[in-house]
This record gives sequence, structure tokens and C-alpha cells, in this order.
Amino acid sequence: MDVSNAVDLDMGLAYSNNPLLTHLNVANGENSEWLSNFGAINTPQLTCITVDNVNFSNATWTVSGGNIDLQHYFSNNCPPPSAIQEHTTNKELLKVIDLLGRETKGTKNAVLLYIYDDGIVEKKVVIE
Repeated sequence: MDVSNAVDLDMGLAYSNNPLLTHLNVANGENSEWLSNFGAINTPQLTCITVDNVNFSNATWTVSGGNIDLQHYFSNNCPPPSAIQEHTTNKELLKVIDLLGRETKGTKNAVLLYIYDDGIVEKKVVIE
């Protein structure tokens, strides 16, 4: 989300409860003058928030004040957002089970749960 061109905002901004938010740029040259109320809590994918004045932001928008989450930090130069985020892990398939919890090799036209060693469970349906 980029609101850096919004110069006429005189209220607050709230980007809370958004699990898909990965980028936030509120640096419009006037953060300390126009943005008194700010909130970006419960945004687990967001880490860096681009602002005009890091010191002002750190002092004004805090975790204890309920403005930001623990993983958030302010910067004048956050890394650019990536259109594609690739997560590569060497996960190992532990087992495949059916909906009744029975281990199986896999069958056509059935819902199967693939359980990996990193805790990920994928639901797959092969229809033929």
C-alpha cells in the first residue's frame, strides 16, 4: 500500500487486521504534521514501514500505544515490495493420510492430506 502521494490527509490511517499487507509507504513529506492517528496492528506479513521521519514515528507510533506490531520498524528506505515472494524449503513428506486419518499411498477421486516435517499440511484432491 502506497499513500505517499496523499498530501491532503488530515485524519488518521488504519491498516489493521490485514494478513496480506506486505508493504506500507506513508512517506509524503509531512508525516509529523498530518498523520496524528496511525495503526497497522495485526498485519503479520508487514515488517518495514516507509516514513518521512523515523525518530518521530518511533516516538509517536509504538507497540505499547497499540499502533504497530512487534515485527514492525520504521525506515526512510524500506526494501521494495516483491511481486513474487518465493519460499523455498527442503521439506520432507512424512505421510499421506485420507480424511479418516488412515495412511495411504494415494487414490484417485479422494481428498488426501500431505503432512510434511515442517508442520505444513496440504490438502489435495486428484480428480480423474
